[in-house]
Amino acid sequence: MPDRTGPEPPRTLNRRDFLRLRTQGRRRVVDLSCERLYMRYTDAMREVAGGVEAAEPDPWMGGEPPARLDRPGPDELFAGLRHDTRRAHLVRVHGSEWLPPGRLRDEVHAMLDECRARGGLVRFAGPTDGRAG
Repeated sequence: MPDRTGPEPPRTLNRRDFLRLRTQGRRRVVDLSCERLYMRYTDAMREVAGGVEAAEPDPWMGGEPPARLDRPGPDELFAGLRHDTRRAHLVRVHGSEWLPPGRLRDEVHAMLDECRARGGLVRFAGPTDGRAG
């Protein structure tokens, strides 16, 4: 059993759920899962809209209060995405079909454009490039 000297920090955002950071030689490579990012984005938007708890009439239904998770809002989600890709030499985008027209797609493509402007490379894995539609 691990020795815990204090409480765990609150889990606000685990970008490892949709970003995988690694190095290949001297290059920093970021693999971005658009499917997982989409799921995080929809969670963030639900938090902004008041969460699922608002629809439950009895907060103690089932003997326990509803789970209260402090999830980041969309602004924090995108700021974290930009932060983690800031020094990437290569960003590989997986599942770009999960980027529907709107804010999510716009933010991801703005981040990719920033990467290209710094001299980084962007590669789309799979048959779609995420810009169609």
